[in-house]
Amino acid sequence: MKTTSRIAAGLMLGLLILLWPTAYAQAAELQVLAGGGMTAPLKELGADPVTQGVVTVREGRFGPYVTDGETNASLRKDDEIESLTDERAAELLADRRARGPVKKKAAPRKAAKKAPAKKAAKKPANTS
Repeated sequence: MKTTSRIAAGLMLGLLILLWPTAYAQAAELQVLAGGGMTAPLKELGADPVTQGVVTVREGRFGPYVTDGETNASLRKDDEIESLTDERAAELLADRRARGPVKKKAAPRKAAKKAPAKKAAKKPANTS
């Protein structure tokens, strides 16, 4: 590596170290503005009978869900946020706990590579 390249690399690294906190803070601010991160609950319900945590209704990637801080349970199609009761939320959370944790599917195994086919040996040419 040439000396000028080392100096340039050092300067770039120094500049990156100086700008990193500002860039990181701006990225975090943009994420919050874009709706990423933790948002306010849509509705707060009573305490969960099992965990004694406050049950809240939140909007997730796949639609609304109820959570007690430990367990999350999706709302069914016929459930509406406005008419959701403490009892229904507790029932959804209890059903989710009864099903247990989600089991991840195993990645499919790749087939073993086959050895390349052997080429047939060339026959000596007839010289007669």
